[in-house]
Amino acid sequence: MANVNLVPVLSLAVTLVVAQAIKLQITNQLSADNFTRAWAVSSGGLLAGVVVNQLFTVQLLKTLEDTGKYTEESMTLVSDVINTLVLLTTQNVFIKVMNGENITFSPAWFRGIFMFMVGVVLFDILVQPHIPSGKHKDILTSIVKRASAVATSDYMTDLDFDDLRVNVISDTAGIIIGDLSTTPIANMVE
Repeated sequence: MANVNLVPVLSLAVTLVVAQAIKLQITNQLSADNFTRAWAVSSGGLLAGVVVNQLFTVQLLKTLEDTGKYTEESMTLVSDVINTLVLLTTQNVFIKVMNGENITFSPAWFRGIFMFMVGVVLFDILVQPHIPSGKHKDILTSIVKRASAVATSDYMTDLDFDDLRVNVISDTAGIIIGDLSTTPIANMVE
């Protein structure tokens, strides 16, 4: 069994808090009361998803890669799809358990996952190859991938962009601050 690297968990935690604070500030709703239990449970589910990915998905992806049947590009796509599915499935299970509900996967949940995954796949196929190499490639990739998935999902839901600007701005700031604040910690631990 793999060890859990706490840096991605900490980075995501900071990202989620910053993104929520900025989203609430932009919409003039910033107050401690708006960091609700529902937001905390949903965020906890994402954090649990990161841990599950580290414990199980990494090994699965290594096994797939070792078959030699995948190019680097196709392995990136497979990795993104599997990681995202595990992350969002874990989040759904976590939310249901924390709310004392039966674990179910509704048609609306599958539709949301499908729409989000379309954005991830389109990013991997159309955008990822054009992101330049360099010091900040990972953070730029995270930002653009997240924005692509959110935009695609948002648009496919009702053929309109609802609050896309707010979501992209808050998510981008969250990712940047989450990454920048945890990188020094990671360097101290290593």
